[in-house]
Amino acid sequence: MNNDDRKTDRQLWEEYWQTYVPQVVIEKSAFSEVFSAQPNGAGKRFLEIGGFPGVFAVWFKKHKGYDVSLLDFYTANEVTHKLLAANDLESNAITIIESDLFNYIPLQKFDLVTSFGFIEHFKNTNLVLQKHADCTADGGKLLITLPNLCGINGWVQRTFDKANYDIHVIECMDLELLKNATINAGLKNVNVYYYGKPMVWLEPKAPVNKVVRWLVKMLSISIKLFSLQGKLMSPYIVIEAEK
Repeated sequence: MNNDDRKTDRQLWEEYWQTYVPQVVIEKSAFSEVFSAQPNGAGKRFLEIGGFPGVFAVWFKKHKGYDVSLLDFYTANEVTHKLLAANDLESNAITIIESDLFNYIPLQKFDLVTSFGFIEHFKNTNLVLQKHADCTADGGKLLITLPNLCGINGWVQRTFDKANYDIHVIECMDLELLKNATINAGLKNVNVYYYGKPMVWLEPKAPVNKVVRWLVKMLSISIKLFSLQGKLMSPYIVIEAEK
């Protein structure tokens, strides 16, 4: 992949994770309904792409029993080990693969291949989804989530944290485009949909004062009272498919 197609670099992620505080991964999450619907993972292989330090891998280890691996072009073992310790897991509970996805040749395929907030950082959506499919075993499943920045949350990001907005490829946040790219990658039973109660957020490093952060928080609380879903209000997009 041409470097011009990548919207982030290693330095950005090194700086991003410097202040990370390990969290206890509970069963209830922003994607609880989607995660709980996945098959039990006993004896099955799970891959999270671009998911350092491995929060979602921990979820699938703890609550679904998968043999989990994490693939990312930037990793730091000490950070992942702190996350594992916070969740009472052994330091080797996650197999860490430090590699660029676009240079990665899987030695084994995985029963469930996932990424969460990853594909929208690359301009070539077709290639990114093809690389996900290449890691998926025959009969395996693909599960991808990405933020929806085409509606109200996109307005918040663009207005108050333009630098963060600019590292996302907004054009890829189109359901029909994502469905066609997933089918073209050789996957079937493709389902692409908006997900989640309305909400907005700012990253911890967003260049705003406390008043703006509070106003955004109040906006998020207010719109959660509505059950509207769709391009304008839903915070996420989900892709599910089978190989």
